[in-house]
Amino acid sequence: MVTTRNGWIWEGVGLYLTHQLTSYRRSTFVRHTRYVAEKSKKSQRSARLWASMQPVRADWFRLAADMVARGHSPDWTHMLAKDTSQMDAHDLLASYMLAAYLIETRHERLPGILKEIGAGKASAAVLQESLGMPLAALEARVYRWAAEHERG
Repeated sequence: MVTTRNGWIWEGVGLYLTHQLTSYRRSTFVRHTRYVAEKSKKSQRSARLWASMQPVRADWFRLAADMVARGHSPDWTHMLAKDTSQMDAHDLLASYMLAAYLIETRHERLPGILKEIGAGKASAAVLQESLGMPLAALEARVYRWAAEHERG
């Protein structure tokens, strides 16, 4: 069973489907706190990204392209292993892009991916095996697809 321990699925897939149904992305378990914002430059970047993600009409695909262009993409090995309480805005945005990519381009494989991860297998291993590519290649493909999606 997929739970909040599978943060990228819980947040990414949940937000993607919610946005498709309601046009809103407000149902997130990831929370940005003042304590986190005061800790480091990375946390300050996360606070700025979080703020830019909040407007109803925010273009998350453009935000993802900007995140990558600035070199602020999260480490996907770590992002895929986090539960929702460990995620920051960068993890949330990357999770959303991964979910959107899987739903829109690999929907036939998604049930098997979710079943295996829900059974306790590591997300990174399942994705690499199911999609037949190393994690770094998947990350690059997702962001390239997101940039193309953002353009129209």
